[in-house]
Amino acid sequence: MQALNNQLKAASQEAISHGMEMMSTVVDSVNKASELVLNAAKENAETLVSSAKAYEPWSSEANWTNPTEVIAPTVEKASKYGKAGLQLASETTQALSTQSHTAVKNLSKHSEALMDEALSTLPQAEPVVKNLKAAIAQNLAFYEHAFTLASQAQRQFFAAGDQLFAQLDKNQPAEVVQMPKRKRA
Repeated sequence: MQALNNQLKAASQEAISHGMEMMSTVVDSVNKASELVLNAAKENAETLVSSAKAYEPWSSEANWTNPTEVIAPTVEKASKYGKAGLQLASETTQALSTQSHTAVKNLSKHSEALMDEALSTLPQAEPVVKNLKAAIAQNLAFYEHAFTLASQAQRQFFAAGDQLFAQLDKNQPAEVVQMPKRKRA
């Protein structure tokens, strides 16, 4: 019975350890994401202020030749912070999926060890333990398959995001056609 208690204690300590590791990953990612948001807001505010100061004389009668001078830096920043956010999301989801995958496999092993220990204490429970072990093995196989599919989908999603930002970098706004001046009546 003491061995069973020791197995339970080890399993619960490992579950807590995995949970703490995953929470730490989430907290680190939230901190990094908030830094990204603050930096993006600061840079965009600086860009808007400098653009406003540089183009104060703009009006409907002004010679508004190329507004892409204002648009291009904004697109560059959107691309820069979009890429950084995408990278952070990719790293975070990869870390969390790896950590949860490890946790599931380890907890499955602990479950089997607990059942083996219970079986040595209660040999008459062998048919039930065999069924439970088979169910755990099936669930683990299903989980492995689902994990593989989710990992593939995740890679495809982030690859699509990379392509989007590569396209943004590639297709900077071209020069806009000059707007005609208004004639005064």
